[in-house]
Amino acid sequence: MLRLTILGIVIIMTLPAISQLPLETLIHFDKSFYVSGEVIWYKLYLPITWNEHEVAVQTTVLDQEGKVRDRFFIRTNGKNFISGYYKTPFDADSGIYEIQFSASEGPNNPEQLLAYYQIPIYNDLDKLSNPSLTQEGVDKPKELIDANDLSISIQPSIMPVKCRSELSVAVKVSDAAGKPSAGHASVSVKDAGLAGSAYGNMEIMNLPISYTIDPDNLQPQLYVRGNLTTAEGEPLQINVLGGYVGADEKIYYSKSNPEGAYLMNLPDFTGTKNIQYLGFQYECLDLRSEVEIPELKGEKTEFRYTPKLLEYLELSKMRKKIYQYFESFESAITTEEIIVEVNALKPDANYSVKEYESFKDLKSFFGELMTPLKFKLEKDSTYTASLYNPNGRIAKNTELNGPPLFIIDGKVTRDADWVARLPISAVETVDLFLDAPVLRSYYQAIGVSGIAKISTTLSNLKLPAADAGNIHKIVGLQANADFPALNSASFLAQPNQPFFRPQIFWKPDVMIDHGGRGDFRFFHSDDTGDFEIKVVFQAVDGRRAVTTYKYQVAF
Repeated sequence: MLRLTILGIVIIMTLPAISQLPLETLIHFDKSFYVSGEVIWYKLYLPITWNEHEVAVQTTVLDQEGKVRDRFFIRTNGKNFISGYYKTPFDADSGIYEIQFSASEGPNNPEQLLAYYQIPIYNDLDKLSNPSLTQEGVDKPKELIDANDLSISIQPSIMPVKCRSELSVAVKVSDAAGKPSAGHASVSVKDAGLAGSAYGNMEIMNLPISYTIDPDNLQPQLYVRGNLTTAEGEPLQINVLGGYVGADEKIYYSKSNPEGAYLMNLPDFTGTKNIQYLGFQYECLDLRSEVEIPELKGEKTEFRYTPKLLEYLELSKMRKKIYQYFESFESAITTEEIIVEVNALKPDANYSVKEYESFKDLKSFFGELMTPLKFKLEKDSTYTASLYNPNGRIAKNTELNGPPLFIIDGKVTRDADWVARLPISAVETVDLFLDAPVLRSYYQAIGVSGIAKISTTLSNLKLPAADAGNIHKIVGLQANADFPALNSASFLAQPNQPFFRPQIFWKPDVMIDHGGRGDFRFFHSDDTGDFEIKVVFQAVDGRRAVTTYKYQVAF
């Protein structure tokens, strides 16, 4: 286990009772392997030096080929842990997946990798022909965690446990001298047969975290980072980089360094959106962009099966059929979404172009009418465009210098020639935004040359290649969600449905008070046999411990 060196000496001075503290991350998964369609629940424990720090931790799930399957942010919210989930697709390929956690100091430093852990995922629909079998691994969490003389006791309210009974569990944590220890814990309750895997302990693992990573320097805001180049592939440094997000109807701003690296901060949201990069019209009209994509960090691991795992895969298929028959879900997650508020500008001029189908294209339409949008045919047989504000009271607000920005179905371009040739039959409306002070306030620098917003009937609008190449996906916070534990309402709503769930309960944020006490409660499923409660604990002083309580469930 990695021990603190120089940084550890500082902490030891403030915590005289503890000789050494681990500078490492620890992950607790709710079980040691997963099957397609199941939800992976986890908690990442961080060193106590992360207390009271606000850090946006970027979380990435990659498959065995290194393809990003999911990506999102989880904010620490001043705590020394984060928790989340990953809903495995029903068509997920079998393999060793990897979950990575990282954070950013800024564009001048590389993304800081905090931890990465492997996750075995199996597809129960795979047709296996005499697979090579491996002996079941043994779960030995105490070899992974230095408990530092901490003791965890688990006291269920009732024994024996019956199907569908409610179980209240008390947890008590103390040190070797019997003194209570406060902190936070995570709890998993599952079929005891899920504790092992073909790889040994994959449920609780830890990794050293670099002592050079200082949470004081890490970004609290959501962000996207990458690199800019010229059309010739040379690094591009610019002072004004815009990122247009059509879903927000906003342009976010950043800049790039001499190496072309950029980091753009984003407001809080959940899910994914598209962002399109563009330069300031008076600085850079043509750029190429890319976003950083994580790569696999763990060593290649052979994919394995065990006899118990093959049995579980068969039971998994049967369980899914039962839920399908009763038209319900084993893990129906309810999420709390965050949506960026959109305050759309009112256009200064509006044209319902679909009423004028006699025109061939946009340049013909605006060439025939007296409007603030004009297209001009240049000597090289291409069109340029300009906007002016007929209601501007002063010259600088009347003449909108520079090429206007066209926003077409949520995508942007300044290619006036391409816009001029849009067939009129595909265009529904054109809105013009001409008030320079208002545009400067809403869109800032990139909007001051005027904006034309075009709505079309095209289902798959294809921008010019240079513009289309600057569209990328951005990710937001993972939507908050609780483990969908069974409750009395579940049984009442479907009195004739059997509830088989090998993952009975998960709670990542059980607080242990200064008396060393905490508690949680849950309802059991209709499964019978051997089950286990696993508690992972981190004390306020950084010590960690784990314990397992096994029990039986009968009808």
